[in-house]
Amino acid sequence: MRGSNQAAPTSGDSYSADDASVTGGKTKSLTTTLRFAHLAPRLGPIDLCYQVARTGIFEGPILSGGFGSAKRDASAAHDGDADASEVDDDASTGIEDAGAADSGKAPPSVPYRGVSRYFTITATGTLTIAIVEPGSTTCKDPLFLADVTLDPGKLSTLAVFGGPNGDAGTTQLSLVAFTDNPHASEDKARARLVHAALDDAEDAGLAAPLSVTLLGPAQALLAERIDPRSTTTASSAIPVDDLGYATIPPIAMPSAFLVREADGGVPHVWTSEFTDLTLRAGSIHTGFVLPGEHRRYEVLWCDDVTANDDVTTCTRIR
Repeated sequence: MRGSNQAAPTSGDSYSADDASVTGGKTKSLTTTLRFAHLAPRLGPIDLCYQVARTGIFEGPILSGGFGSAKRDASAAHDGDADASEVDDDASTGIEDAGAADSGKAPPSVPYRGVSRYFTITATGTLTIAIVEPGSTTCKDPLFLADVTLDPGKLSTLAVFGGPNGDAGTTQLSLVAFTDNPHASEDKARARLVHAALDDAEDAGLAAPLSVTLLGPAQALLAERIDPRSTTTASSAIPVDDLGYATIPPIAMPSAFLVREADGGVPHVWTSEFTDLTLRAGSIHTGFVLPGEHRRYEVLWCDDVTANDDVTTCTRIR
């Protein structure tokens, strides 16, 4: 998916010739395709490694091209958990790069508010994901470890969440895998939202569910309810599939997001700027609701159909 305006990969079984299993005289290996979204405000730029079910060899880091060197780590990453690094937030929505660290440039990484491109890996099922610092040549000193389950032939977004951890004064990190659906509707727009605004609560586990409405000439409910660390809940008010995608008529005019608490509690309401959200027929978007810097919320609005270089094309809506 490198290059400008490349189409997102479509789902379907994919095979590699380096697996030990043989069917019909052919060697094949199931693969899965993933990207990762950095949604943790207090965590610095990241790269990641993966391991099959905490039993095999770590592969990665993915962005640093550490395949091979990481294989020497085996299970060393489980020697101890590291605290999340805390650095200043970066306003970029793309991968920071990029050149080799020894060239004086920053190593490739995904900063806060960044979403990588898709990567296809020869591993499926339960995987252990190790979040590591940019420029890492091995996976043995992770900032954070978590297990996810990825199905063969599917596309997934691995979202790294972060929020306050109660009275401990630390950051609570978590990782959630969302299955993506790259199939567009010919005459409708498809969009889903993910609730990552966890800094609003004293404890990230107490963040309130949200609802999101599109304001403008064609006002429309986009999400009746989004629970924290989740995508849009299926609803009878609007067509929402099991993966959280709402299907709505195309909207050509500038629109704004209206975000409020879904359960009618404290009436925190936020309205974004009006802008063209490119909700055209055939478009697919994922929006990540984040804590705002000077206003209550903001939305990282990502076009799931195109990418530029190593990043998913995203716009910060404030």
